[in-house]
Amino acid sequence: MVVESRSGLILGMELMLARPSLAAVEEQSLTKFMDLISQGGSLPQQIAVRHERLYHLLTPLAAGLGIQLRQAHRMPALDQARGALQRWLH
Repeated sequence: MVVESRSGLILGMELMLARPSLAAVEEQSLTKFMDLISQGGSLPQQIAVRHERLYHLLTPLAAGLGIQLRQAHRMPALDQARGALQRWLH
């Protein structure tokens, strides 16, 4: 799930299963990330990710695009958006 931190607007969401392999999901994640950036029309200045594996996966791509990437354990806008989605689904 990708959420704009100031507005809480959900910019994108994708459910991926580790099939046929985790490497395939990582490749799909990079593709989805690039798709989302290209749809946005401009590059974000900064991206925060919670999980270390995703941080390491996106580091080379973000550096190449000049995007500051940081790992954050607290992501209130993401948590609020996820909670709202879960409540809507139940």
